[in-house]
Formats: sequence, C-alpha cells, structure tokens
Amino acid sequence: MAYSLMVTLRTVVLLLATIVAMVIFQTGAFAQAANASPSSATAAGAAALASPDGDFGKGAQTAVTQIDSLVGNLIPNAITASSGVMDEANKFAWGLGVISLVLVGVRFAGTHHPISAWVNLFEEVAVLGIFVALYLGYTSSASGFWTWFKDLAAHISGASDSSTGGQMAHLAGVIFDGLKEKLKSIRILNIPAVLSDAAVMLLAAFFMCLAAIVFIYYSAVGQIQSAIGIVLGPIAIALAFSSYTRNYFVKWLDWMISAGMYVVVVAILMKLVGSSIGDAVSKASDVGGATTVNAMYVFNLAIFILLLSLEIPKLAAIFGGGASATGTAALKLAKGFIP
Repeated sequence: MAYSLMVTLRTVVLLLATIVAMVIFQTGAFAQAANASPSSATAAGAAALASPDGDFGKGAQTAVTQIDSLVGNLIPNAITASSGVMDEANKFAWGLGVISLVLVGVRFAGTHHPISAWVNLFEEVAVLGIFVALYLGYTSSASGFWTWFKDLAAHISGASDSSTGGQMAHLAGVIFDGLKEKLKSIRILNIPAVLSDAAVMLLAAFFMCLAAIVFIYYSAVGQIQSAIGIVLGPIAIALAFSSYTRNYFVKWLDWMISAGMYVVVVAILMKLVGSSIGDAVSKASDVGGATTVNAMYVFNLAIFILLLSLEIPKLAAIFGGGASATGTAALKLAKGFIP
C-alpha cells in the first residue's frame, strides 16, 4: 500500500513538473516571438493556444446536467422493454395459477372444520386475485413503483438534485481557471512556491469535479435500478401466484423499495444540508480560484461532500438491502492488481 502511494505521489509530481516545464517553454517562446514580431501578434498566438476562462467549468457543468438528463426516459423505456418478457411470464403465471387453484381445492376438501376451510379458501383466492389483477394491469401500474418514491422525495425536498451538482462542477471550473492564472505568474525563482500552490488548486478542482459526479450518480442510480426491476417485474409478479415461489416476488419487491429509497435519501440530505452546501459553494465561487486559501477551502469542502455522497447506498438500505449498487466495482477490481 505504501509503495502504491509513493507511485501515485511520484506521478502527481511528474505531472506538475511537466506542466511547469511547458509553461516555462511557452513563456520563452512568446518572448522570442515578441522580439521578432509586434506585440499584437504575440497576444493573438497566446490566445489561440490558451482556452478561454470558464471553458472547464462550462464543460463540467454541461456534463453533469447531461448525466442527469440521460436517465429521464428510463422508466417509460423500461415499461416498454418489459413487454419482451411477457411470453415467459405468461408461462409462469398460467402454470403456477393452475397449481395454486388445485392445491386450494385439495386443502378445502381435506379440512374438517368448515369455518377454517372457507377462511383458507377465501384467503388464498383473494391473495391470488390481487396478484392476477396486478399482473394483468402491469403496463399501467409499473411506473407506480418508482413515481411514488419520486413524489415522496419531491414532498420532502422540493429542490432539483442536479442544481447542486451543477454548482459544484462550476466551482471546479473556477478553481481550474485560478490554476491557469497561477501558472502564468511562474518564474525561475518562485517555482517551488507556485508549484505547491498549483498542487493544492489542482487537487481541489479534481476532487470537487469528482464529488459532483458521485453526487449526481447516486441521485440517478436508484432510477437505473428501478428500471431494471420494472423490466423483470412481470416474471416476479407471476412467481407470486404460488406460495412456494412467492419469496422471489418478496426479493424483487425488496429490490424495488431499496432502489426507490435512493432518491428519497438524496432528497432528505438535500433538505438537511443542501442549503448549507449550496451557500458554501456559492461563497467559494464568488471569491474566485486564484487564492490558495480558497483552493484549500474548496478541497476540504469537496472531500466532505464526497464522503457524504458515499454514504447514500448504506442509508438507502434502511428498509432492505435488495438494491445495493455502490459504484465501487471498478475500485474492487483494481484492488486485486495493487501489490
């Protein structure tokens, strides 16, 4: 672990040294061009090589908004895709329905006490009728497994989850622009000081951008899991026709509840600490990104938001752990390759 940490730090130092060398080389090149041509031509060449301020933040903010909009049509598409499993689901529904009715008749005939016999008969037929009605009207009722949690989240928070993620992405761009301004002031004598400031600002921009993506991811992962559950919903409901296979339906229902709780937990977090995070992000954006003090403030704020976002899967399992996507599969896979 210590070896991998040293390799990571060495890579970061080499990256920063490369950036500094490029800045020094470009500064010398522009100085030579100034001696050979008018200053206006040099300024035009520098402007052509450097991206305008705000491009990084604009791109990151657009990416966060696009990620949030990618899942906008998941539930209608999942309902349409669920029709593809209806053929197999009909086989389960027909076979298990017939078996359940036959067993109900056998139990009714073998029960000596008449009241118990009729109570058991009505109970089995009523439960089977509920699942049959849910199965036949699945196309119109499937969206309710997600929209109920979405409406609950709207009643709790009433704010858009993507707005906070967009603000964090914009703040990462502000810090990145400040990093560019810091590198423009580099000279031979102040390389160590500028290099340390640039390292802090680079880490602050990186972690704030990462925190924005993680926050939006956990806001959308519940909808993705709900869509997967809706596609396989007809089979799960068909398996509920028999008491012997009803536990598969219970597991599917646990999955749907846990998936819906993602958006509810995000709404609760937004209600509790969302306004404070939004004010802190707006304050940091107004100050600007050219100061090391503000960069360190943004760095610590990004770490806090990132750690808070990583707790969303654990909080979403309050009513069950059927859906437990954490987004750490790549990290677990990479862990096996780390010496």
